[in-house]
Amino acid sequence: MNVKHYLSAFALFLSSAAVFAAPITFMSGTDDGCNYTAACLLDDTATGTYINPDDHAELLGASWIQPTGTWNQAGVEYRIWELDLDRLSQDMRVESLFVAFDDDLQIRSRGELLVEIARFDVPNGNPWKQLINVFDYTTEELIIDAGARLNFWVTNSGNGPTGLVYKGTANEVFEPSTWALLGLGLVGLGFARRSSVAL
Repeated sequence: MNVKHYLSAFALFLSSAAVFAAPITFMSGTDDGCNYTAACLLDDTATGTYINPDDHAELLGASWIQPTGTWNQAGVEYRIWELDLDRLSQDMRVESLFVAFDDDLQIRSRGELLVEIARFDVPNGNPWKQLINVFDYTTEELIIDAGARLNFWVTNSGNGPTGLVYKGTANEVFEPSTWALLGLGLVGLGFARRSSVAL
């Protein structure tokens, strides 16, 4: 068996596989951007009314964003943008996304509406009391273009508190050349194995 040949093919495989990064986990918190205030506000005023993120594995570690200045004002809209997916040179694909919100939610990127969930689209009309899988409300892929942001637009449609909590995972969208590189690595491994068996 030609060890040098095998090691070269294995190194090619590792270098091609290395370009596939682990998924990114993102969630609501004070490190996100909010248009209504200088910083996103976390508030537990509605504890007992809203679901507790720590009671759900899908939301564990996320925090409710509750700009209290928008409370008790029907029709007031505010935006929250997720900064962890802001990649200048790489498109990102959202793989999973769970939310709870009060009252209506739009998810956008670069002005394009990706998902819209109104309060009464949700069973019992109380999306702040339940865990919602965003992919139950869309059949489309959620792609965030390079240099774009994932935006959450929340509207207080009632006359009470309002807020949003979310958590998800995303991964890079790979170009055909990246897949070709990985394929080349696998072919090299197969060739090295076949050569070693022939010897």
